[in-house]
Amino acid sequence: MSVFNNTFVKHTGESMGLENLSEDVMNALTQDMEYRIREIIQESKKFMRHSRRSFLSTQDINSALKVKNVEPLYGYLAPRPVKFKRADANVFYMDDEDLDFDKVLATPLPKLPLDVSLSAHWLSIDGVQPAIPQNPPPHSIDRKGPSATTPTTAIPGSAAASHSNGGSAAAGHVTLGPSSGSASAAAPGAISTSGQLLVKDVLSKELQEYYEKITEAVVGSSNEIRDAALASIATDPGLQALLPYFIKFAHDRVSKNLKNLRVLVLSVSFLEKLLSNENFFLEPYLHQIIPILLTTIVGKQLCSDPAVDDHWTLRRHAASLLASILNRFADQYPTLLPRVTKTLLVALVDDAKPLTTKFGAVVALSMLGVEVGKVCLVPNARKYATTVFEPAAAANGQAKEDAMDVDGAAPPTKDGSSAPNGAPAKDARGSPGSPLEVGKLLDAYASALASIHKTMAASDLSTAPGMTAVTVDHAALRADYGDLLADAVIKHL
Repeated sequence: MSVFNNTFVKHTGESMGLENLSEDVMNALTQDMEYRIREIIQESKKFMRHSRRSFLSTQDINSALKVKNVEPLYGYLAPRPVKFKRADANVFYMDDEDLDFDKVLATPLPKLPLDVSLSAHWLSIDGVQPAIPQNPPPHSIDRKGPSATTPTTAIPGSAAASHSNGGSAAAGHVTLGPSSGSASAAAPGAISTSGQLLVKDVLSKELQEYYEKITEAVVGSSNEIRDAALASIATDPGLQALLPYFIKFAHDRVSKNLKNLRVLVLSVSFLEKLLSNENFFLEPYLHQIIPILLTTIVGKQLCSDPAVDDHWTLRRHAASLLASILNRFADQYPTLLPRVTKTLLVALVDDAKPLTTKFGAVVALSMLGVEVGKVCLVPNARKYATTVFEPAAAANGQAKEDAMDVDGAAPPTKDGSSAPNGAPAKDARGSPGSPLEVGKLLDAYASALASIHKTMAASDLSTAPGMTAVTVDHAALRADYGDLLADAVIKHL
């Protein structure tokens, strides 16, 4: 027995112009209609269950009709439920609301929708998501610390051009920021910074193997393999993800080998190759790179035997890299050059600093440009002449005379100079400063002053039509710097 009776089929047929339907036809139609409706309802309930709902919606029925390749019903997706009213026992109709045209016309028009517009924002900058309203908030992170099996390393932040927030150019080691672990601990993995959000950096297996091979080649004993590795990081593209790990590797090598000249030279060469790779985006890591270079410039002792080892070339090399960084990024970050200059100036004027530190400061300041030299080196030249160079020369001369009176000859010191029993000269603080250190500092200071005066004289030549050659007043140099420093400056002119 069908749930639909023949009367419903008869009325529906008459509404479509079909009259005098036989009983057999109406019985067949009612059974087929019941089968089709049950089939649609069963399919609709499947959509309802997959949508995790407990009530059937018109959308579920339309989805079922589409699955059965039947045209869906239109006009039944209103937010309010459709109400039907019974006309008689077998006829239903929808209760449409009567609208008053006067009220419709008197109703104010709705506001116009906003125009479609597009705006751009950074999803991430060098793998770090900016904290802006357009980006989703960072996930909650467990700050209890990394697991024992997960390698951790400190990744530099994105605050470019702040070379050392609180990092001072002490006469030993410049503070490089929070960092721990050996070179092997810098292997790519779960990255964490103390007091900062943890960032999961996913590196491919190929990049991790590349990092291990490069670091092994740099610390290895084969010069051929090391040169190939340095050439690779200087030219290969696609290594941006490894840049923070390379910088931390250099940081660890420098901070733990401050008296190993070979390691320091290789570390500075490693940084030089990183800086020469045009594919690297270096700005977020300047505050990690600059302190490493400052350490090798103004460090108190960079080798086991300063009298024999050539740490002077290392300081000059690091100073040239520092100057190249400032020339490259000073226009983008106006505070970068003043901050570095201030750090070097403190090392220059502080009487507690050794002569090796002062040498690095003089060399670095001389490479930062003529204006920096005029402000920092020229005003302090007279002080160095009267408190360092002239007293050291007088002490060495007296030492030679004393040695001649006793032995008839001046015994050579370890560094090749003459002093009684190898006694070093005294610097402005009264602390030992070997003749080699004084000579290197005097030569560096004189070379810097000569370069400054040459540039100033060339500028005067360009503004004075009557002048035909660059000339420097030697008498004025002697009056400003004293005879000893002035003579050294004149040799470099």
